[in-house]
Amino acid sequence: MRICILLAVVFALCAPAFAQTPAPPSSSMPALEHFHIDQVDKSLDPCSDFFQYACSKWLKANPIPPDQGGWGTFNALAIWNIAAVHNTLEQAAKPSPDRTPVQQKVGDYYASCMDEDAIHKAGLKPLQPALDRIARLRDKSQLPEVIASIHQIVRPANLNFIDAAYQGVVFGIYSQPGFDDARMTLAALDQSGMALPGREFYLNDDAKSKEIRDKYIKHVARLLELSGETPAQAARDAQSVLAMETDLANAAMDIVLRRDPKNQNNRMSLQQIQALTPSFNWSRYFAAMQAPASPQYLVLAPGFFQGMEKLVQSHSTEQWQAYLRWSTLDAMAPSLSQPFVDENFDFFGRTLGGTKELQPRWRRCSIYADIDLGEAVGQAYVAKYFPPEIKNACCSWSKPSRPRSIRTSTPLPGCRTQPRQQPTPSWRRRSTRSDIPTTGGTTLRSRSSVTTFWATSSEHRDLKSGVAWLNSANPRTAASGA
Repeated sequence: MRICILLAVVFALCAPAFAQTPAPPSSSMPALEHFHIDQVDKSLDPCSDFFQYACSKWLKANPIPPDQGGWGTFNALAIWNIAAVHNTLEQAAKPSPDRTPVQQKVGDYYASCMDEDAIHKAGLKPLQPALDRIARLRDKSQLPEVIASIHQIVRPANLNFIDAAYQGVVFGIYSQPGFDDARMTLAALDQSGMALPGREFYLNDDAKSKEIRDKYIKHVARLLELSGETPAQAARDAQSVLAMETDLANAAMDIVLRRDPKNQNNRMSLQQIQALTPSFNWSRYFAAMQAPASPQYLVLAPGFFQGMEKLVQSHSTEQWQAYLRWSTLDAMAPSLSQPFVDENFDFFGRTLGGTKELQPRWRRCSIYADIDLGEAVGQAYVAKYFPPEIKNACCSWSKPSRPRSIRTSTPLPGCRTQPRQQPTPSWRRRSTRSDIPTTGGTTLRSRSSVTTFWATSSEHRDLKSGVAWLNSANPRTAASGA
């Protein structure tokens, strides 16, 4: 009985312990397997090393696929679901007079994303108007309008991945329920502007951090060169970018402090926000964003915006141009021609994520479609995989007039089958960089250097496109193949 309970706990903590099938190289639907007692290594003593007892056979049978930064059962589930989304989009992309408006919208989006010849031929042209506007920046008083124009074209960050900072340009803006009253949705202003995963990457002095920063400067310079800058100018601008992002990192709230909602619960009026950054006209920024006026805003890191004020004052217009040009290129690189895609993957996928290969284009385009047109993709997905006849069958099965007893058909030896009295906590895993022990004392298979477990009593994130917290749901890692 005790061993059975321990197995249940470890298999909840240890995502790699449920599946046997690695991700397929094609767009086929991978087989999904469930836990079986034979997956444990009975030759090992569970009292000596329960993790190896429970997971070693799975680890040997499931090497990390070359286009993934980490691998576990829920990765296979996410790949399966993205493959289902892909099948939905492939069908919707076929020209037909019978296509619904939703199918036409998502199908045309997917077809455009898959048209590599047109994308490569266009090169930097789709982004040129935004770069030209940055080049016309003559005075820092114009920053509100220029930054607003960039915020309107880059893909919003995945809010499942903003533990350290919002992934955006200069600062983040998004809607969030109030901490004190979840019935109220507030405009949230958050720390952002750093392309590296967190402030520690800029501030730590250990050899590994310095090595990553050296490679990062080279990556920034190469991307700027691809945009048309000379090597000498790109090298200078890369130094300016690192200096400005380091200043933002110094002003950013530590990730540990961000875990306490009280530190983020700072409601402010527009006048109070303006007092934090006198050199940045927030009224003009919100007007350029076409955002309605609000009596209060949620400022998640007031100290960061005080640091942003120092950034505006201390860095020249030319340095701001370099930073904004780089930030725009960085945000859009996965959607540009192949040289930009390859350079983006080489740093964020290989160097930071440890991923060997870029994910296939069909998968990246399926992820992008789900991110950018989530509601429409969801409608097309449901129409294909949950048609009315299946829905009606499920509804009739679950009617109270036909009560059913749900029991385990084959109980584990020594375990009693009992009805669940309360929801079982759902466990999640996210990996960002290398293999290190978690707070629970186990090491999860990952190519990255931070692996974190946490539990919640109920799901409150959008899991429509698979498990949204997986690497493939993160726009940056999805683009880079991590």
